Order: sequence, then C-alpha cells, then structure tokens
Amino acid sequence: MVSQEYAKALYELSVEEKCLDDTREQLRVVYKTAYKDSDCYEVMTSPFISKDEKKKIITNVFKKIISETLLNFLYVLIDHNRFNLLRDIRKEFDKFIREENKILIIQVKSVKPLSEKEIDNVRKALKHKYTKYTLEIENVIDEDILGGFQIIVDDEVIDYTLKSGLLRLKESI
Repeated sequence: MVSQEYAKALYELSVEEKCLDDTREQLRVVYKTAYKDSDCYEVMTSPFISKDEKKKIITNVFKKIISETLLNFLYVLIDHNRFNLLRDIRKEFDKFIREENKILIIQVKSVKPLSEKEIDNVRKALKHKYTKYTLEIENVIDEDILGGFQIIVDDEVIDYTLKSGLLRLKESI
C-alpha cells in the first residue's frame, strides 16, 4: 500500500530526528485543515493547479506551525501527486506509533454511550487476552445494533448485540 510506505518513511524520519510526537500533532493539524476545508483539499488535489502553486499555498498556510521535515514531506506528496493520500498516511503513521508503544485500539459499538465503569469492565475482560498491550477503548454509537454491544479488535468481532442474537434465534427456528 502506497500510503503505508509514505507513512513509514515519515515515521522513521521522525524517530531519527526525535520529533515523533511533534510530527504526529502537526500531521493532525495539517490533516484537519486540509480535509475540514473542502476548498483547500480540492486545490491541493487539483490537476489544474501547478505543483509550485500548491507548494506556495502549503508554505503560506503551514510554514510557521509545522517542522521543516513535515513541510518537505508535504512537498514530496505534492511532487508525486499523492496529497490525496494524506488521510491514509495519517492513519498509517498513527498505527506505527501504536505498534511501537504496544497500544491496541478496541472499538466498542453500542446504542448509547458507555459509562466509565462499563468501559473499564470491557478493558478488564480483554486484558487477559491482550496482556502485552495497553488497551484504548473507543466507544462508537450505532443505533442499528438495537441493544447490547459489539467489540472490534483489529479483524476480530465479538458480537453481543441484540440484533445478532435475534438473527441467531431466527436461524435456529
């Protein structure tokens, strides 16, 4: 995957320059700015605007708030017509950081927000299975599941939803 290669290069450079946390935060700011403003994103991905113009825009908007390293990285994306990969690059960059720090993101889908106690119970229930990781629980509201909850860890889905229970009941009848 191309975005993974770009993210890996930025990650390794940030580790080498000892600016990993700064790069992560600055990349978040660039991403939010570029994707929040659809005009900015369209300009940066337009084939009708020269690469030099795009670099001037990036320089004017970000030069004072991001490192020279990240600015040069954005120039590389522009030079190779890859600015459209910024979202995926950011996700992959964060993934490298989580892997390095042994952080595992666990998504818990529920109809309503979980309380801190419920989140702690999920963390405790899964801690024995993922002993080498720090678990970060992300609660996602999904009204389609009717009730209960669904836990997603990487590609594994643990389904305790009312909807899946009703489907299993229907299949058994």
